Amino acid sequence: MLTFLLAGFDSSAITLQFALYFLAKNILVQEKALRELQNIFDAAGSTAMTSDTLQRMQYVEMTVYETLRMHPPVFLYIKKAGVDTPLVSSDLVVPAGASVIVSPRTVHMDPKLYPDPHVFDPERFSPANSAERHPLAFIPFGAGKRACPGRKYAILSLKTVISKVIWNFRILPDETYEPELLWGLTMVTANGMRIKLLKR
Repeated sequence: MLTFLLAGFDSSAITLQFALYFLAKNILVQEKALRELQNIFDAAGSTAMTSDTLQRMQYVEMTVYETLRMHPPVFLYIKKAGVDTPLVSSDLVVPAGASVIVSPRTVHMDPKLYPDPHVFDPERFSPANSAERHPLAFIPFGAGKRACPGRKYAILSLKTVISKVIWNFRILPDETYEPELLWGLTMVTANGMRIKLLKR
């Protein structure tokens, strides 16, 4: 458990800050997420976060996924081929022992996979839209046997914090601020992250 907590801390914090930034810049998305929370809490008769209420937060989860699409916290994965591996999309073969570098953000910003990739649109991850997409078109946690084992925990944690913030605050942009991306092993900002929170 300690490994999940420590390994996911930095990447979850990065995702959280970008999610709040995108919610601040996209008020209609924020309002739709708030309406979802109102409906869920009204039906439950309580604003308590339970496994049931968190499970029902579909739009909030879609917002997390869209954040991870636009700004996956891990910029590059380096993998080594264990066996000769033919690539499905071409006649190339990756020889055993060769290192392969995969950039999730490059995949996620491909307009063939995601039209208007620079537009923040959680609807890309609706059940209908997700069903039509190749499973390897969204890889913020890697894929296959070596995928991040803390994926479900990370999504649950992010949904909990984001829904609490949306429920208690209006998230507004700081119009004087624009994030300066710093590319490294993780994708962070060189100038922090600034938003405004107004108590509801």
